[in-house]
Amino acid sequence: MSLSSKERLKELSINDSVKNYIIQNVMVFKKQIMMGQLNMNFVFSGESQEDKSMVGRLLAEFLFEEKISPTSTYIEVNKGDLVQRYIGQSAGLVNEAFKRAKGGVLCFNNIGDILSGSEDDKYGREALSAILQLKEKYRGELCLIFSDTKEGIEKFFSINQGFSSHLPNPISFD
Repeated sequence: MSLSSKERLKELSINDSVKNYIIQNVMVFKKQIMMGQLNMNFVFSGESQEDKSMVGRLLAEFLFEEKISPTSTYIEVNKGDLVQRYIGQSAGLVNEAFKRAKGGVLCFNNIGDILSGSEDDKYGREALSAILQLKEKYRGELCLIFSDTKEGIEKFFSINQGFSSHLPNPISFD
């Protein structure tokens, strides 16, 4: 018999606090469903993109197995998938990513890179604005993961101080 995603998560050779945090939050999500307040957002920080991706995939399966999510869909996107050169294109790409991931998990890799660093990065800001709007529109319909190195996450939060209050579940993989 094959192992459940929870058992496979426990077997990963990553920090035990990461594993425990994921498992505890999935149980919290089950309670939130009963109260009609489901808010599944995570911030993954750390150097190993491979570990963060593996945990994200297992999280998608775990949410499905626990009947929190209707699918085990796991979609990863990065700046190149979301930010385009013409006004309107970035918001459209972000919207498509949310639609593809609906019912599962949507992971934004290297989220700190979404803005070029220039104050007039209107295309990156358009993508970011769309992410925040759709995060609310799809609340409870999918799990969002914002993933980057510790420095990338700090950069992401420095873009707008309100992000940290919208993303209450920080997980350090280091």
